[in-house]
Amino acid sequence: MFFFSSLHAETILLKTYYTIESDCITPKTFGVQNSEKCLKKLPENRYRWQIPAFEIEAILKSEGYEVRPPKSGIVTFEHTGIRQDPKITRRIAQAYKKRYRTIDIRSVTVKPTGSKRERFTFTPQCSLKLSKSGLRRKSGTFVVKCGSKRHFFQYTIDATIGVYKANHQIKKDKMISLNALEYDVIPFVRLHDIPLSDPIEGRYVARQNIAPGKIVTRKMVQPIPAVTKNERVLCVYEDGPVHIEFEATAMQNGYIGDNITVKKTDGRAIRGVVTGRKRVEIR
Repeated sequence: MFFFSSLHAETILLKTYYTIESDCITPKTFGVQNSEKCLKKLPENRYRWQIPAFEIEAILKSEGYEVRPPKSGIVTFEHTGIRQDPKITRRIAQAYKKRYRTIDIRSVTVKPTGSKRERFTFTPQCSLKLSKSGLRRKSGTFVVKCGSKRHFFQYTIDATIGVYKANHQIKKDKMISLNALEYDVIPFVRLHDIPLSDPIEGRYVARQNIAPGKIVTRKMVQPIPAVTKNERVLCVYEDGPVHIEFEATAMQNGYIGDNITVKKTDGRAIRGVVTGRKRVEIR
């Protein structure tokens, strides 16, 4: 915010952080739109500069501006021209999309943690890994290893995520019905657990009481077995044109994707994969 007097000078409320597009600090940096005079030349090989506030104040006053100093004694300037390596930004986006099915990432910003503006290229010899705990937040740090050399970076994602919220209290051990949920899209800032993304009717029960308006996460629910022990199931065997179906008895509980043992009517036990409710595929 600026205050204009009847004289030539403008009063600049000096902040502690500014972004700049070149290697020069100009009056335009501080919001004075009619002047791009270079007040201070900055090192070309750096992207972040920290300068004592009294130095900036003295420079502006020498140009005839009134200055209100910041609360901090240091003013930071950060260059906006950091080249974004598309391979790095793509890998960060992929890591979040793999963890959160309903996330929509608008942009990924990556900056080196140091102050030097290094030229860096992500080559096939480089590796990048984000921690699962780091993926809970919209920003964090990571290391890129290229042979014996390490490069440290900070990143921030601008994203939204689709979540299901309880529209009324869901009691513990109660089956999760679609009528009990409402879908919402919220800014991705921080999540302590992965939101439930596939609330198929009759697939989950609540592990705990879930309050109205609460985001339903995977830790709050547990899947209902698609096959329960001692119940009759349909077994399917397919091999090219051969298609055989028969009934058997499940010898254990099984969720979709589980390998379980079933017993045929002749008493022979065989193994199969649970593919649906009361359905087992023999392979």
